[in-house]
Amino acid sequence: MTIGKLIIVTGAPRIVGGVFSKNTQSFEAIPYFSSIYNEFNLDETADARDSFFKELLELENERNSEIENLLQTHSVVVVEEWHLGNTAWAKAKQTPLFDIYREKLERSTREIGKANLIVWFVSTDPEKRSPKSQTQYNLYLEELTDLISHLNLRCDTIDGEDTPSSIEKRVSFLLNSLFKVQ
Repeated sequence: MTIGKLIIVTGAPRIVGGVFSKNTQSFEAIPYFSSIYNEFNLDETADARDSFFKELLELENERNSEIENLLQTHSVVVVEEWHLGNTAWAKAKQTPLFDIYREKLERSTREIGKANLIVWFVSTDPEKRSPKSQTQYNLYLEELTDLISHLNLRCDTIDGEDTPSSIEKRVSFLLNSLFKVQ
């Protein structure tokens, strides 16, 4: 049985999401899942934060079965953040659920297979964020880098500060590179 590639968009995933939503002809056959994380307004109190991350994990687990089914019938599926980004955010937000997130990430990575996982890191200038946001984003980036290295995942970079046209070209290039005969 052939399994497709799961592209995990991290960093500033909404930038790539915009490319997919605007270019339906170019990318219409590719299933794209927006970040569940960004659908919530996270209250910064500890109880609310922990409740948020519990709900996020449940929603992500529900969505996993749909993603796994699509990987059986599609050569590529794209998802923002997935367990990788959410694990990095759990660490940055200092939730006690981090270990549960990391365990789920490692299990899902084994189930899908490292060779089938590709990370697209969308880089942006952290200096453009508020000081509090910048600190948490830097913690997220640090953990994200550690997780990618620990799991030995392929990681390609997209310059999120580039023009929309250049970002679209980079996305097209990365997608096309998946299908070139080695």
